[in-house]
Amino acid sequence: MLELEAQDVDRVEIEACIDPGAHRIRATAAVSVRAGSPEVELRLNGALNVVSVTTGGVPLEFTHEDSVLKVRSGGMRPGPIDVTVRYEGTLE
Repeated sequence: MLELEAQDVDRVEIEACIDPGAHRIRATAAVSVRAGSPEVELRLNGALNVVSVTTGGVPLEFTHEDSVLKVRSGGMRPGPIDVTVRYEGTLE
């Protein structure tokens, strides 16, 4: 469901609540990456709604279009970053 693009991944931890009858998922993904730029790019199914993206509890700016989630790391320099993505939605 969540794929990483153009950066080195150190860790991915996903906690999810799935309702099989309704095809619904609500999840939190904690991702540690070493990004080569101040922007992290993830792939996330376009049917899912991104509720929030944070680092250390601080909200980050993001866009989610055409299954690409782009996260701007809040002015931090390229390098290691821990990003938490909360998302939910219905998958058919």
